[in-house]
Amino acid sequence: MIRSGWTEFNQTLSQNEQEVTTIGYLPILQAPAHEFDTLNTVVKRCMHISAGLGQQHTVLTVDQALYCKLVELKWAIPEYQKKLVVQLGGLHISMCFQKAIGNHMKGSGLVEAWVESGLLGPNATEHVMNGKAVKRAMCAHKITLQSLWQLLMPFLLAFCQNSYPDLFQEISDLACSPDNARALITSLKSPRVKRMLDEFVT
Repeated sequence: MIRSGWTEFNQTLSQNEQEVTTIGYLPILQAPAHEFDTLNTVVKRCMHISAGLGQQHTVLTVDQALYCKLVELKWAIPEYQKKLVVQLGGLHISMCFQKAIGNHMKGSGLVEAWVESGLLGPNATEHVMNGKAVKRAMCAHKITLQSLWQLLMPFLLAFCQNSYPDLFQEISDLACSPDNARALITSLKSPRVKRMLDEFVT
């Protein structure tokens, strides 16, 4: 029987009847979000709701622009230091991570490779390296990783054939088809293959 998705699969396995939850929206405040008075009002209201539900902590997820302001507010008010948890949203965490990769790879030739190959234009590469274009960055990094593996694989197989002949056939069979990528990644996690890769790198 084919399942339509993970939700249906998990529902068939679970025997627990979970309490039905509802999502509600707070009223819109007609005030600039970046001002401390506005943020303070929102935090107090959210903490009041959390207290009413019997929760000890209040978790607020915000974007990058409001995160630093909210952390400043948390530092300034002792009550907030114990009860308020501030976190970045998933998109902004990805953007920060991609910007860190961009700073680390600056001057490595990665930008030139993307532009010369026609994968990205000059403006798009600048956005990717600054962590602004998340979808394009994910695509570019995945294609780059795949390209590097294709360049590296013949050397890896030659090394494996000379130093680890018992592993050569298994890895070469898995490496010959993109359909075997998952099995290849799983095999790379075994201790013996890890040892072979460490020797290959050195």
